[in-house]
Amino acid sequence: LPAGETFVPPDAVPGRTSLGGYRFTARFLPPIGSALAKGFHAQMLREMALAGVALERHRRQRGSLPEQLEELVPEFLADVPFDWLDGRALRYRRLEQHRFLLYSVGRNAVDNGGDPQPPEHPSRNAGYSSPSPYSALDFVWPEAVASTNALR
Repeated sequence: LPAGETFVPPDAVPGRTSLGGYRFTARFLPPIGSALAKGFHAQMLREMALAGVALERHRRQRGSLPEQLEELVPEFLADVPFDWLDGRALRYRRLEQHRFLLYSVGRNAVDNGGDPQPPEHPSRNAGYSSPSPYSALDFVWPEAVASTNALR
């Protein structure tokens, strides 16, 4: 057969459209894609949590935060934390004193420098009554406690 032809014409197969797609696929592919995105997001949050704990352990044992995430391997982490949303390492910057910025790219897979703000387009933030990490340009690890005194 010539390229692109089949033994059975597309209209002869029940459930197949003339556009070449299957109704089953058209109906269930978006939820599968959504489930995969949620799975990648969950893995990214796991990587961020492991990195956050490793950074704090490093700070407590050495008195300061590392310059790069690579310094956590192998003593505090088995591997450099992976960003499941773009396939690169999580982004990290050491800030003043005992503060740091740890983040993943957002849903758009663009590095916005750790910007936790939602995109300007109102529909991108639809359904959120307050700022949410799920609506942000980048997913930023939260600074849960401003003062280390609160940890005691």
